[in-house]
Amino acid sequence: KHTGLTKEQEQIVLETELECEKNVLMPRRKMIEILEYAKELGKKVSIISNMYLPEDILDNVLKEMHIYGYDKIYVSCDYGVSKEGGLFEVYLQDRKDMNCLHIGDNFTADVQAPLRYGIDSYGIKSALDMVKISNFANILPWADTCNEKNLLGLAAAELFNDPFALYHTGGVVHIDSFEKAGKIFAAPLAVIYILELISYLKKNPMYQKVIFGARDEAVFLKLYNKLREKSERNRDLPEALYLLVSRKLCIRASMKTEDDIYRLKIHADLERPESALIDIMGMSEDKVTSYNKESCADIMDYYIAYKDRILKKSKIVRERYIEYLKECGLYLDQKYLFCDFISQGTVQYSLNRIFSQPMDGFFLCKYIGKNPFPIHSESIYTDPWQGGSILFEKHCFLETIFSSADPSVEDIDEGGMPVFSKEIRTEEEINHMCKEQQGIEMYFWDYYENLWVEGAEIKKKIPEALVYMCDEVEYTGECKDVRKMKLYNDLTNDYREILKE
Repeated sequence: KHTGLTKEQEQIVLETELECEKNVLMPRRKMIEILEYAKELGKKVSIISNMYLPEDILDNVLKEMHIYGYDKIYVSCDYGVSKEGGLFEVYLQDRKDMNCLHIGDNFTADVQAPLRYGIDSYGIKSALDMVKISNFANILPWADTCNEKNLLGLAAAELFNDPFALYHTGGVVHIDSFEKAGKIFAAPLAVIYILELISYLKKNPMYQKVIFGARDEAVFLKLYNKLREKSERNRDLPEALYLLVSRKLCIRASMKTEDDIYRLKIHADLERPESALIDIMGMSEDKVTSYNKESCADIMDYYIAYKDRILKKSKIVRERYIEYLKECGLYLDQKYLFCDFISQGTVQYSLNRIFSQPMDGFFLCKYIGKNPFPIHSESIYTDPWQGGSILFEKHCFLETIFSSADPSVEDIDEGGMPVFSKEIRTEEEINHMCKEQQGIEMYFWDYYENLWVEGAEIKKKIPEALVYMCDEVEYTGECKDVRKMKLYNDLTNDYREILKE
């Protein structure tokens, strides 16, 4: 009456609202199990709801969620009374002389109200109420805008889908599946990374291609390509390319001067400096003399003695790598954006020693050491060498989630084919990582397609705060051995703990 809508327009509005409602509903699986268990025991199960949508619509919504087994729906808008105002009285007219139990998550309407009519009640908690009594409660104050609340809400809905998830935990959240770990700790970072990247590219349309570097950018490439393909407004974004890179390969290919050799000293094992010549430059161990402090007081003098061999080796690798770049459709004089994960910029700097047109960088988190690389890059998070972002502290944990299923590339052979390092991870570890990445994709598309509001802010603090919680949870089920996992660093050939024991 107020808007002057036609009957046809009314129907469009109704269908649009219902579609939105269905898209953001998530059934609580444990409660469905309880419903089915009650039916197996021969109980009559009814649905009682304070809701403005009538019985026939609610019935359809429930069936679409594969929820069956109830005999009737009592909804307040059909009877003109709420639970608190008499809906339970209507229900009891059909249930004379029966003992009844009502289960719900609203203390006033679902716990107190039925007691006044002689109905027993049992209160469960909503996901939001469970967040408030868990060790994730400190994150709630950070969520202000709708995008922030939805980002955190989607995580909460996953963590507390089971209303009994905190039973006997003292409020400490348990992570029992790798898919869930991917959704909680990594997916919000993927959301903010991709959305910020798209925003940056639209403001800076000068790049011929976007390069996602191996191995940590494989997930982001997949999300970017699908987003560009599915969304009309993103079709004008530059084409993306997955490039085989590693610190080892790029350092090996970019040695041109004596100053470049200084980088070997930066990455050297001080206990065994010769390892940089063998492991990073790929020299034969029998052709490298062990470092001797007495004959070479300074490590740099030791490397300079190998200067000609280093530069010759690097030139060969560089020429092979340039051929590989051409095969990928990259040209040394074109402008590209290089996307990196959590890094000091070693790979981008090394690539810029190969390309005649320097690349710009786009980082999730850039670590700025005492002697930062002279590169131009944007970074969502920044970690100065004194300490800043929690992401750099947790980068080993995050790398085990975001990495590729392929091993690291370390060289290019005579035929122009990449040479990969020996795979250190077990098949089980790779499978676990794939499950985490499936969780990232599920969360990302659920959020982007159903919950994200373009133009509303997302604070960087919320994904960062969720990453911080990776050390504060209990790992159970298939995740029970997560704290024993280590990350192999192929540049320094050592293992690093990913979480606190």
